[in-house]
Amino acid sequence: MKQLLTAVAIGVFFVSCSRTEPIPNPRVVCEESGGIWGRFGLLEIDQCDLPASDAGEACSGHSDCESACVTEDSVARHTETSGVCFGRTIVLGTCLNYVDGGTAQGVICVD
Repeated sequence: MKQLLTAVAIGVFFVSCSRTEPIPNPRVVCEESGGIWGRFGLLEIDQCDLPASDAGEACSGHSDCESACVTEDSVARHTETSGVCFGRTIVLGTCLNYVDGGTAQGVICVD
């Protein structure tokens, strides 16, 4: 009887150790989180571009934002200005007028 209980205990241990949770599909997780799954810019890997949590909030530089601080394309380079936080977490494949230190940097394309 003791040997049977030991065998059952060992079997339960091995079964519980061998069970693993399925690995979630990153594309599904991305899209369920409101993200866009794909390749951005010249990078040849799939990525998840999530909505930025601070999108549209006022900023004076990139450190104020989850992603980037940007202003209208028409604002000239070196002009003192405020910006807004960019709406997405990935800026690859975009042309944006970045704001840093309260100054427009001019339109820069990121690939």
